Amino acid sequence: MQQLLIDRFRGLFLGVAVLEAHCHRQGNSHRNSTLAEGQDLPLPSEPWRWCEALAIGKSEVIVHSSQGQNEPPVPVLDPPSSEGDTELAILMAQILPAALFYHENLPRLEEYICVHRLRGARPDLQAEILGIGVAIALLCKEQASPQTLIPQLLAHDFLTGTNLHGQLQQVQTLLQKQSSLSVVCREVNPEPASGISPLGTALAMACYCWSSTADTFALTVTRALTLPQSPTIAALIAGALSSVFNGVHGIPLAWQGAFSTHSGSRASILAQADQLLGAWSGYLSYEASTLPLEKTAVSAPGVLRPRG
Repeated sequence: MQQLLIDRFRGLFLGVAVLEAHCHRQGNSHRNSTLAEGQDLPLPSEPWRWCEALAIGKSEVIVHSSQGQNEPPVPVLDPPSSEGDTELAILMAQILPAALFYHENLPRLEEYICVHRLRGARPDLQAEILGIGVAIALLCKEQASPQTLIPQLLAHDFLTGTNLHGQLQQVQTLLQKQSSLSVVCREVNPEPASGISPLGTALAMACYCWSSTADTFALTVTRALTLPQSPTIAALIAGALSSVFNGVHGIPLAWQGAFSTHSGSRASILAQADQLLGAWSGYLSYEASTLPLEKTAVSAPGVLRPRG
């Protein structure tokens, strides 16, 4: 599906924002109804900080791309102290802008994730985060479709020997058989197993949810949210895939109306995406409001920047 690059950048930022707002609203609604019945439901009462993580990740990748111009080096991210759903989702959201920025240069993306950002993390976690980044990059370049995304990922060496490689192979086989979501859940990870990463399982399931309903953002993320394991992580990945594939105009207006104060305004979310695209194009100003991105051509990264 052909989209303007700006629509893909904006789609990812807005898609993550509306999903965060939707999940937070649904969680509070579920909590209120459950507590009224005298039950305890361990859902977060505070925002999940996905939008904040996107903004941080956007700023970090811009600074990293400017190194060599008297900019301070970007610090290496500490591996998450706990690989719970909340921590992994924030880490993912922080890395997503790099997938957009380096979508045309996968070696630079791998270096950014595995060397600059997650140097001390376990190899499987690096491979899983990189797998998400590569998937986003392939969709930005229009080099993958719902039928080819998983085979494209499996062709990369960084997945060789990982549990994720086997899970993605299973998902691709089940997609070809048009298996249902419940069947895929049972086959890919029938029960929480020792040594099986929740992030890897979430990525495999997100690929299934997106590939089987690629044109519909709401259906893709809603199906992911019904998963028995790590539903918010799977929904975040699936939502990112869907919003990059379909662009900003593929996000339903009804979902955009779910913004709450913690997610910020629609304009501020889109401004974050515009700043990232402006930096990718070599534009010097950080003021997104000055970027006529819908009507102007862009250069390759670095062309408009002064060279040291």
